[in-house]
Amino acid sequence: MAATAFYANPIIQCIIGISPYSKAGASGMTEITNLNKIRKQRQRHAERKTAAQNRQRCGLGKQTRIAAQRDQAAQIKQLDGKRLEDTEK
Repeated sequence: MAATAFYANPIIQCIIGISPYSKAGASGMTEITNLNKIRKQRQRHAERKTAAQNRQRCGLGKQTRIAAQRDQAAQIKQLDGKRLEDTEK
């Protein structure tokens, strides 16, 4: 494992005293980091990522699907009203 990848891990950063979520920046002082807070942030991030994948996989929401079906039905009805009758049959 590369050293940069090793130090990019938030857990390793917390153990060695570098908080990946701190706003202190390069001030020289490190913050005390609550590992439970970081664990929950990582879990929320993973849940958001999974939710985004599910939204993409499952497609549109129910209200959007219903509205699209209603629009399609209205277009079909409008086109049927403009159809010319075949009188030769």
